[in-house]
Amino acid sequence: MACWESPCPLPAKRGLLVYNCSAAVLLITLGSKDLSGGAAVWAGALIHVILGGLMIRDQFAHVSS
Repeated sequence: MACWESPCPLPAKRGLLVYNCSAAVLLITLGSKDLSGGAAVWAGALIHVILGGLMIRDQFAHVSS
């Protein structure tokens, strides 16, 4: 929803980057400490790591151009 507009505003991209990276760290921490285990936690962590990585790549492409 934050990037519904075309093109997506830079502050929205940065906010989503922070969200995805924070969610990945939280889910990995929860899964590794057996506070909340299971396949769903690890699947969510993997999705957020992938999305965070793609958004980091997008930020570096924006800076270099």
